[in-house]
Amino acid sequence: VLMMEVLEYLPNPKKVLGESYRILSDNGCLLISVPFLHPVHGDYLVDRVRYTPVMLSELINESGFSIKIMEPMGSVGSVLYDILRISFGYADENRKRIVLSRLIPRMRFFFLWLDNRMKSQQKYINTGYFLVLNKNKLKKSRMDF
Repeated sequence: VLMMEVLEYLPNPKKVLGESYRILSDNGCLLISVPFLHPVHGDYLVDRVRYTPVMLSELINESGFSIKIMEPMGSVGSVLYDILRISFGYADENRKRIVLSRLIPRMRFFFLWLDNRMKSQQKYINTGYFLVLNKNKLKKSRMDF
């Protein structure tokens, strides 16, 4: 099951994870990505939440999955790039900063360089997480979703 940039929109993520657990075969995998230090998306009326590793672990373990991989995505450069790109993009409702909105994407190599230089801070400063979850072999005794 693929769930890319979906969890942050769900009013009841436990229910969706429970359904994913139900439909997966034994030893099946669930792939998830979620934003963390990323501006509210353009669809701000339904973008609900950001997850820390602690919250992700709790939510996932309650759902009967085990975490095989939890990797942060991006670092300082990616976070800054996303904030600036969105600040001068769709978040700038008056479009007064049109020049900056065109300049920021052209500077992406600088932000990529910064990201690589600051990789050691990725545990604390990142754009989100990518997870690979395994369905536990043992059936859950309770499904409280």
